[in-house]
Amino acid sequence: SKKLPDPEPFTGKYKELPTFLRKMSIKLKANANRFLDQRRAFLYFVSRIPEDAMKTLDPVLDKEV
Repeated sequence: SKKLPDPEPFTGKYKELPTFLRKMSIKLKANANRFLDQRRAFLYFVSRIPEDAMKTLDPVLDKEV
């Protein structure tokens, strides 16, 4: 598939989380053939979250893991 542009990194602002997650979902689904497995897709996802913004996602990720 044609590579979609990377979504902007998550800023850490909770109100922007739904938009970030939607854009990431579109990217991961549209370019699924570029991520050889779930681990690589997850690593890509995490790479779009700067360390200082990760604390906003900690409660969300704790529920998913």
